[in-house]
Amino acid sequence: MDLHATASDALAWLKEQPPAVSALALGVAAALEYVVPPVPGDAVSIAGGVLVAQGVVSVPVALAVTTAGSIVGSVAMYAIGLAAGRHPRLRRLLARFFTEERVERVAVSYRKWGRLIIVANRFLPGIRTTFILAAGLFRVPLADVIVFGGLSALLWNSLLIGLGYLLGANLDKLEGLLAEYALIGWIAVGVVVAV
Repeated sequence: MDLHATASDALAWLKEQPPAVSALALGVAAALEYVVPPVPGDAVSIAGGVLVAQGVVSVPVALAVTTAGSIVGSVAMYAIGLAAGRHPRLRRLLARFFTEERVERVAVSYRKWGRLIIVANRFLPGIRTTFILAAGLFRVPLADVIVFGGLSALLWNSLLIGLGYLLGANLDKLEGLLAEYALIGWIAVGVVVAV
């Protein structure tokens, strides 16, 4: 599959739609990223910036719909984590892989640093859904997920929409930047895990 051609086709389709349809598509895709992790949420926010550069939607609209979509998706994933935390079979499954002591240490970390973890979630590609799922699993208050997850999404989406606006339709440069960011993100995660 040619990523460049697919992205170009998607942007061309969005550009042809009424602005409300384009905005709705951005919001829905941003929400789906949390529930269906293969959905490329970062690419959606960058596409929002490209649409801003092309005059299809405004900056406030692109930022509002991608942030609102991120919040809706994170609340759905939080609800799944909350339900899973109450399920006895999942508790037994976790016990196979993690000692009760280790699970409790993670729960304590969420009680102590949960807000900071939730703010950081958007900046960690590939594992951000896990943080929100764990927030539900360890019963972080839903208001914290909405407020701090929304703040995280607002900051991250602002960066990506700005990047998309600056790059316009030059997706070749965009693909290179995303690959570098993902590599740096995984290196950072490796260093944190090692420490």
